[in-house]
Amino acid sequence: MLVQRVPDPNRIAVDRKTGKLITADIPYILNPVDLNTIELALQLKEATAAEVVALSIDEPAAEFEMREALAMGCDRALLLADEAFEKADTLAQASLFRTALDRFVKPQVVLAASRSIDHNWSTVGPQLAQLLDWPLLIEAESLELREGRLGGVAHTGAYRARVEAEPPLVVTVARDANRPRTPSSWGVAKAFDEKNVEVKTLRDLGVDPTTRKTFEPKTRLLRVQQQDIKRERRRLEGEPAEVGRLLARRLVDQGWVGRRP
Repeated sequence: MLVQRVPDPNRIAVDRKTGKLITADIPYILNPVDLNTIELALQLKEATAAEVVALSIDEPAAEFEMREALAMGCDRALLLADEAFEKADTLAQASLFRTALDRFVKPQVVLAASRSIDHNWSTVGPQLAQLLDWPLLIEAESLELREGRLGGVAHTGAYRARVEAEPPLVVTVARDANRPRTPSSWGVAKAFDEKNVEVKTLRDLGVDPTTRKTFEPKTRLLRVQQQDIKRERRRLEGEPAEVGRLLARRLVDQGWVGRRP
């Protein structure tokens, strides 16, 4: 299961002159959709007794957020932390994940959030599936294993569809797919006192100089622009049930609430 931390969106700002994010002294949190991903992975664990491993690429300081995943119920936490990874774009991250998964985890199912609030995560799952040459299940809202095949309800644009595939496969998890559990006090205690976050470097990945270029970024971020939000005023008329349905659809289309009704 792939996770990442992101700057707290309630504290983040953009320097309008340089176009750079102002991240100094801003706290980090786990990407909110990662919490849905962890919950879905834990539900699979409870149904199949599978091991749940959280994997991330970040600075060593991200160990705190990895312990949050452990507190929720993950069995292991792996953090890829090396100066060589700091500028990795999504394709480079997918390559790193492929190498780390093969070397340290050897999974049958890889779950990843379908998106992140910093907009840098939506392509990682599909890119990883391409690199692994595995089937890809996108925007999953639920999962269950039946007769050796993993299936569930996936969100495909304006519709939901039931899809399934035989492992190994990659699954991206839809936003608001579930209600993530709150870590228990016992889980928090174990995460910070008994369990370890396994930190791995480029050397641990066993990468030789000829393949190191695989992890070099192919893209770079030039500028971030903060847009002023203009409120839209619209009056809806009609029967209460119809007005409620139109309002709900409008809120979903604008991204303010969960799945489309």
